[in-house]
Amino acid sequence: MPDFGLQVYNQSNVLQIDSTYKNLALRAKGSVAATTATAQGDWFYATVTVSAGVSPVMAFRCPVACYLRQTTIANGNITYLFLVKGNSQIVQYWIFDDPVQATRSGNYGLQVFNSAGSLVFDSRSKYMRVLDSVRGNGNLSDPIEAGFTRSYSGLPAVVQGQLRFRVTNNATGQPPAITVFGALEQVAPTFSGTNITFAMMPSAVVQYSVNQNVPPGQFHTAYDYLVLDVANI
Repeated sequence: MPDFGLQVYNQSNVLQIDSTYKNLALRAKGSVAATTATAQGDWFYATVTVSAGVSPVMAFRCPVACYLRQTTIANGNITYLFLVKGNSQIVQYWIFDDPVQATRSGNYGLQVFNSAGSLVFDSRSKYMRVLDSVRGNGNLSDPIEAGFTRSYSGLPAVVQGQLRFRVTNNATGQPPAITVFGALEQVAPTFSGTNITFAMMPSAVVQYSVNQNVPPGQFHTAYDYLVLDVANI
């Protein structure tokens, strides 16, 4: 319960803002082209590096299949590495963080503080708007294997949580001339207007030499995404 002060309700009489309000606010946004080639000819890398901030959450969208491959933190910065299907395709991103890190514009608006004097809401900030949660619990026959599409209001982008991926090893040839290939498949969302298509697809193949130790196959089945509305943010 709030300790004192302002309370704001919506038209359904649901409490929206008071001194206990907490949400992440926009700190940075931008776009980046995927132009760094990978060993798999039709997939390209794109990277975004920003200040690590306090507790960043990054949402993204792209008109072709793409996914967040890796996140690293070093020297006070955080770097996001995307893998994108297609050369020079554009990844849009939005980074939300603790409200003290928020990007604000203008000199007028409403601010709400709690009893400790900490700012909990500023009308000049652009807060995270959650539309949906898309997740799977690890079922091997999950619908995401074939793919499915969901439609939303606004402009949807996703925060990637767990990444569903599979690495399988396949051998060709006859002894002793056997070649082993390791194939990577993972979920790579595709965005089109208000639609998002979630589907497994291949993104890399590794050929192992005769003298190499071939690592065992891997399969992480669970996945989860938070869908945000980034329209006019």
